[in-house]
Amino acid sequence: MNNVRRYHLITFLLNLSFTLPIWVIFGTDYLGLTNLQSYWLGTFYWLISAVFEIPTGSWADRFGRKRVFSWGVAVGIATLILFVLTKNFYLLMISQIAAGFAVALKSGPLTSLIYDWLLDQKREKEFLNITSNNLTYLFVGRVIGGALGGIAYTIYPTLPYILLIIADVIVWVIVQGLIESRHLTEEPLSDKVVIRESISNFIRLMKKFDFALVMYASIAFSCLANALWFAYQPYFQRFGFDGKVIGLLYMPLSLASAFGSQIIKRIIPRIHTTWLYTIMLAITGLVGLAMNSLSIWVGMVAIVCLAIIFGFDNPATAAFFQHYYPSKIRATMSSIESLIGSLVLVTASVTTGYFLDQYSLNTLFIFVMCITLTVAGVVGILSVRLPKTLKV
Repeated sequence: MNNVRRYHLITFLLNLSFTLPIWVIFGTDYLGLTNLQSYWLGTFYWLISAVFEIPTGSWADRFGRKRVFSWGVAVGIATLILFVLTKNFYLLMISQIAAGFAVALKSGPLTSLIYDWLLDQKREKEFLNITSNNLTYLFVGRVIGGALGGIAYTIYPTLPYILLIIADVIVWVIVQGLIESRHLTEEPLSDKVVIRESISNFIRLMKKFDFALVMYASIAFSCLANALWFAYQPYFQRFGFDGKVIGLLYMPLSLASAFGSQIIKRIIPRIHTTWLYTIMLAITGLVGLAMNSLSIWVGMVAIVCLAIIFGFDNPATAAFFQHYYPSKIRATMSSIESLIGSLVLVTASVTTGYFLDQYSLNTLFIFVMCITLTVAGVVGILSVRLPKTLKV
């Protein structure tokens, strides 16, 4: 089994997201938490991962991407076990510190390993296609995991977490067979040098107009679109659906994202990434408007549209950013990107939980609609000075 096949299989197994359709319900109904506590418990690890992103990225560049990723999988397994053993909110929050460390260990190495492995074989032009296909495996994993997780939750609330542990153990075994790139030197750079060079390189890139605009547009999309995504479970509950039905509803959404991850590889060479994000942001605003409707059918059609453009996000940023990153610090550069992404996701999650506790779903949808359409207009205006197409 070569690296690409292992990459796809690892992604599939890691995204058998058995807790995807029930993690908010798990917190509010099983653990007895408020909405804000549930969202904090479900996403606190992203905030912790942001602290460790850059150091762990430098470890991957120094000691090997496979080794560091393997550590991350092992630590992640240990943290999942606590969700099976205790209902104590504070113990689970403490466990999320280790979970955040695990996420940081896993966030950059695998993509960097694959990209540099392709560089060794002079096959880097295949990266976009491989990334797009890999995202399809991610969403197919969510289809299967979401459906089974909803059913598992109705059997016993902690069963989805037990299934996650089993999947991650299999991942750890598969990771051991990955082939490391030859980019690593016999005398790797120190952590201090790698981090300093990566931060300096990132600051330099942010002075490039197109790089900075894509970064800001992707941040805006991730924050606002995920605010809607985090609201799916209470949104479906509002129409009287239980965990089993919600799990089934996540199936067409994940399939739609898998479809999006396939069609985006045909779109990217034909449109500059900034124009792509202008369209994605505008669609997100319209989805917020549609979810404010009292009709579940209007809302579902809108959510499926949002799911499709979620499939655009990762290939779009990977195709744009990766060719800017030097091989010797690629994992650390990717970790800076992941750090920003983690902070954005935590912001979206906490904002969603706050709106649900203090206001209402409809207020959240209107807020997202207004902000997203405004940002889409600004990005579109700024994109006028850039070319219409992107070379990858």
